[in-house]
Amino acid sequence: MECSETDCQNKSISRGLCKKHYEYYWKRGLLENTGGPGSSRTVEDGLKWCAYHRDTHPEEMFTPFETTCKEGKTLRHIFRQYKLTESEYKSMLGICPICLEREVKYVDHDHSCCAGKSSCGSCVRGVLCPPCSTAIAQFGDDPAIMLRAIEYLTNNRSNKSVC
Repeated sequence: MECSETDCQNKSISRGLCKKHYEYYWKRGLLENTGGPGSSRTVEDGLKWCAYHRDTHPEEMFTPFETTCKEGKTLRHIFRQYKLTESEYKSMLGICPICLEREVKYVDHDHSCCAGKSSCGSCVRGVLCPPCSTAIAQFGDDPAIMLRAIEYLTNNRSNKSVC
């Protein structure tokens, strides 16, 4: 079925409109409000229903065409990928335990337990900031390599003055 807009040959995705025209009308609030529980549409001025939280949130917390808020999408991903509940994940948030400087963002798990990106849940070690998570991955999760890196850094400190 084609878009109902004049001279548009694109495929209709919803309400007889193609994605381009639907997004145009949606962003300007020109689509009929048929919202409610389970709907991705506005339920009140400035509020949308979140399928994950089963509650309303400000529209700014959503991306276009999504039925789940940004936080809900993250929490759903964390559960599917690492088998962590919302409360387990939130209890791990805070400052990175390695650098003690940045907020944590990435779930770290023992890759020798579970091959690939997914985890069984029992091998989750914690949550790290992006640079520290990347560093551990670059060292292949191998403590022996990391100890050699520490030894290298300790034994090869520059005596030169700071530029």
